[in-house]
Amino acid sequence: MKTALLEHLACPACETTSELALESAEYRDGDVYAGQLVCGRGHAYPIDQGVPDFVETDDPVAPHSGVYDLLWDAHPHQHYANRISEYRQKFQRFANLPEPLEQYFRDRWVLDVGCGQGRFSYLASALGARHVVAVDYSREALRQAIAGTGNPSNCSFIRANLLRLPLKPAVFDYVFSFGVLHHTPEPKASYRAIL
Repeated sequence: MKTALLEHLACPACETTSELALESAEYRDGDVYAGQLVCGRGHAYPIDQGVPDFVETDDPVAPHSGVYDLLWDAHPHQHYANRISEYRQKFQRFANLPEPLEQYFRDRWVLDVGCGQGRFSYLASALGARHVVAVDYSREALRQAIAGTGNPSNCSFIRANLLRLPLKPAVFDYVFSFGVLHHTPEPKASYRAIL
């Protein structure tokens, strides 16, 4: 976990925006590799291999998450370096934004909800985002996203349920989610949750 992310995190279990403190941190290459995040009310979230995990054991999606891990594990592993042009075109198939795409990302905080293997997180990072927060429910997808993106210095990865994002309000300048919301039990609620 990049330390820049800490000030933008909030406890998803608390009804108000509750700060999270970093405890028992172990660092690797300047990033938090292990430890836990704890709020003032005692809710604790582990950080494992650089990924904070905000999914509770009683989360209603938890019984189904293993399916997504298996699906992501079956996908060929990707590496995105030197493929910016390819992923710019793929991003534009979904977004169809006026070019240049850099204008949407440069020096901005970007949220990629349902990042999968991280192809568009990598694109936003490479196009100059100040920081990209890539969120997915699948541990395997996040593992592949970190490997495929090369874990850039301006990108953090979080495991979370998009209906309970562990983020303070009004942090992000740009939010995207491709191919995810229609898979949730409540797409409208999911859409509202990421705004």
